[in-house]
Amino acid sequence: MSCLRYQSRAAWSSGLREEFSRKHHPGSRRKLSGQKENSAMHGDVAGRQVTVVDTPGWWMNYFSQDSPVFDRQEIVCSVSLCSPGPHALLLMVRVDRSFTETYRRAVQEHLELITDTVWAHIIVLFNFGDWLGDTTIEQHIESEGEALQWLVEKCGNRYHVLNNRSNSGFQVTELMRKIEELMSCNRSCYCKIEGGILQELEEKRREEQKRAGERLTRRQKQRETARSLLGELYCPSELRIMLLSGRNTGRSSAGNTILGREHFKVGCHATDCVEGQGKVRGKTVTVLDPPGWLSVGPGSLMSPSASGVTVVLVVVNVSSSFSHTVWRTAEKHLEALGEKVWNRTMVLFTFGDWLGDTTIEQRIESEGEPLQRLVEKCGNRYHVLDSKNQGTGAQVTDLLQKIEEMLVEERLEVIRRREQVGKSLTVMQEPEMDGVMGEGREVLVANHTDAPIHDGKQD
Repeated sequence: MSCLRYQSRAAWSSGLREEFSRKHHPGSRRKLSGQKENSAMHGDVAGRQVTVVDTPGWWMNYFSQDSPVFDRQEIVCSVSLCSPGPHALLLMVRVDRSFTETYRRAVQEHLELITDTVWAHIIVLFNFGDWLGDTTIEQHIESEGEALQWLVEKCGNRYHVLNNRSNSGFQVTELMRKIEELMSCNRSCYCKIEGGILQELEEKRREEQKRAGERLTRRQKQRETARSLLGELYCPSELRIMLLSGRNTGRSSAGNTILGREHFKVGCHATDCVEGQGKVRGKTVTVLDPPGWLSVGPGSLMSPSASGVTVVLVVVNVSSSFSHTVWRTAEKHLEALGEKVWNRTMVLFTFGDWLGDTTIEQRIESEGEPLQRLVEKCGNRYHVLDSKNQGTGAQVTDLLQKIEEMLVEERLEVIRRREQVGKSLTVMQEPEMDGVMGEGREVLVANHTDAPIHDGKQD
C-alpha cells in the first residue's frame, strides 16, 4: 500500500506522524533528483506494508501560479516516489481554521497539477480533531459551507478525522481500513501520470541542477577575490541599508533579524519609511523599511529618507513565485534611484526554512528568467535569511560580510575604469585631452565607494 500526503501548509497529526516515523525502516527516506522536498518512509502499519510520501505543502491562500515553480514540480514528481503510483492521496485539512473559497480553489489547482483524475484517489484527512469537541465531523462539514462541502463531494465523500492529542492506534487502523476500501473501489489501480511528463521534469531538473552548480562556483570565485582585498580596501564602519520589496515578503521580519531585535512591526502595511538603528557585529547599522512597491510609485523612493543609503537589499520570498510583473516592478523602482544602484544591490531571500535541503541556487534556476535576471542585474549577489531560526546570528554576520565584499567589488570596478581612462589618455592627441579628463573625473566621483547611492537629486 502506498500513500501520498498533501497539505495546505498544515501540521501533520502527531498520531499519524508517530505511527509512521516510529516504524519506518532505517534509511528509507530518499530524495528525488537530489532534492529533499519529497521524501518517502516505508514501514509496517496495522499489519500492512505501507509507503508514505511526505510532499511539499502550499500556502492556503496561494493559487498554483503563486507557488514557486520548484514546489509545483515537486508536487507532480512526488508520484514517482512510490512507483508505479500511490493507491491513495491524503489531503490534510485543519478543522480549527475556516475553509474558504480561496482555500478550495488553491487545493483544486495544486492537486490538478498531477492529473485531472486525481480526485478518484483522494481521502480528506481532517487534522486537529480534538478541536471539534462534541461536534461531529459531519456537522462541521455542513456548518463550514459550500467550499468544504464541494471538496468532500469531489473526493467521493471520503474523509477521516485524526485527533492530535490521542496516541491511540485505533484511529490509524481505521484510516488504513478506509484506504483499503478506496483501493477496492478503484480495483487496486494506482494514481498515475504520463511517463513522458515525469521524464521531461527529470531532464529539466538535471539541467537546472547543473546550472545551479555553475552559479554557485561563479559566486564563490567572486567572493574569494573580494575577500582577498578586504584588508587592503576601505570598508565603512557604518552601513545604511534599505530594504525594498512588495508586500508579504517578510521584509520587516528581515529588518528585525538584521538588527537582532523586534523593531519593525510585522504584518502592518506602513505608508511611511520606518528607520531602525543598532550595533551589529561592531558596526553601526541603520535599516530603512519603506512602504511596499504596491503602496508607492517608483519616484517616491527619491526622498530625504533614502538619502545616504549605501546598500540596497531587494527582498524576495522563496516560498512565492517570482513573475515577470514582479521583476518589472523591481526594475522600475531600483532604476529610479539611478543606474549606479545596481553596483550596491543584493537579493535577500527570506523564508529560508522553506528551502529544506535544497540550495538557493537550485531555486533560482528553477524559478525561471525573471528571478535570474534580477540576480544577474545584482551582480550574482544574494543571501538567504531564515527569520524563524535566527540561531547565533551567524546568518547576519555572513550577510554583513557579503555587503563588505560588494563594496570592495564596486571599488575594484572604479579602479579598473580609472586604469582604462589612463590607458586611453596615453594614446590620445593633445587637443582631445581636456574634454576626456573632464568626463573621467565625473565618472570617478559618481562611482566613489564612500558616496551614497542617491543624494536626493535626480541622476
